Amino acid sequence: MHTASRHHLLYLLLSIFICIPLTANASLSSLLKTAEQQISNKQWQQAVDTLLPQELSFAGSPDYDYLLGIALLGNKQSSMAVQVLQRTVDIEPNFSAARLSLASALFEAGDYERARFHFELLQTQSPPQQVAATIERYLRAINAKRKSYRPSLMGYIEASTGYDSNVNAATSDDLFLGFALSDDNIEVDSPFASLGGGVFYSRPLNPDWRISGILNLNKRINSGAHFVDMDRADVSINIDRITEFGRIYSSMSGFYMSLDDHYNNKKSMFDLGFDYNINNHYTLNLNALYKKKLYHDSLRVRNVNTLGMAASLIYKFDNNFDQIAFNLGAYQDDAQLSNSPYSNDQIHGQLFVRKALSNLSFWQLQLSAMRIDYDNKNLFFGTKRQDDKYVASASLHWLDIFAPQWQLTTQLDVIDNQSNVELFQYDRVQIALTLRKTFE
Repeated sequence: MHTASRHHLLYLLLSIFICIPLTANASLSSLLKTAEQQISNKQWQQAVDTLLPQELSFAGSPDYDYLLGIALLGNKQSSMAVQVLQRTVDIEPNFSAARLSLASALFEAGDYERARFHFELLQTQSPPQQVAATIERYLRAINAKRKSYRPSLMGYIEASTGYDSNVNAATSDDLFLGFALSDDNIEVDSPFASLGGGVFYSRPLNPDWRISGILNLNKRINSGAHFVDMDRADVSINIDRITEFGRIYSSMSGFYMSLDDHYNNKKSMFDLGFDYNINNHYTLNLNALYKKKLYHDSLRVRNVNTLGMAASLIYKFDNNFDQIAFNLGAYQDDAQLSNSPYSNDQIHGQLFVRKALSNLSFWQLQLSAMRIDYDNKNLFFGTKRQDDKYVASASLHWLDIFAPQWQLTTQLDVIDNQSNVELFQYDRVQIALTLRKTFE
């Protein structure tokens, strides 16, 4: 869901909303003209330096207070901007541009409910289309933010359909080491359909601590390969601690999967991490995890315990929605059976990009590469196995596609798993269309 635009974009929209009259006072007129030019050039600090020393002389003039508030807001001094812009609105309640800036400043200062009051009041005044779109984005952001300070319950249901070129993630060869492979071990393509749903509950314990829980269920049917029809369930409990530098979090989660109505595997995981806000654009994330994965008795050779660590650098653009993230992780699987060949060391690298196309649409791109070096103690058919896995995923998302809280997503996934053991070498392409309805 899109978050609010930053104030320099807002200022450009304000010019559509109202023209600022200049006072007849020559000294003030000259001052405002200089400040307007600086604000137009996004020279926020220079505008503050121009206007603030004259506050004793001109405070109470709506034109002066309005420009000073805009400059303070652009200079990331939102608390001071609130005081100045409130003064403007108190004197001229119908000064809509000042009220819009006040609402934006309140949002930046974290006073979301007061910001909501002013945004909703402005909506009743039939603002121009661009300004109305900005207000709507702020209100969406406020609705998302309120989850951090009020208990919230959200649910969703979704239906998907698509095509999978290799539903069983198997080799295309029908022979391995001179033996014929069974049909289930050779790649099968198939259309598919799935139905899913979930709930999310979040409860703040105080301004700094929050606990939340997530439950997701999904059933997928492959019309051309029912032996890999899949049922999935996952649940997690999360604890967040908001700090001056960012966020500390931990979670416990569980996952269950069956194939063709028979239990296949389950896993439990604990992870701990923190986000460090380097500045308004960059966030550093560090994460550590422990995971246990258990398979059906017939596949228990694949049971592993996993330890891992990852680091991410996230860049958020000025609109607070677009972002680029780089992730690098190292993981180790320790097989639970002494004669299992599934112990391995892994290195992961990932690039994630998200970009808004409009107020109600965006795209995402995720590229990842993984090197998996298996243990040389227990070999795969006499070979020390090594895999290189590459994944590309691209998606388009449309919000409020038919009505509020309806989302349509189309997604393309491409997987190339290269292995020196031919049985495990495969490629896969999947395209899906998903319709989701959210309830709050």
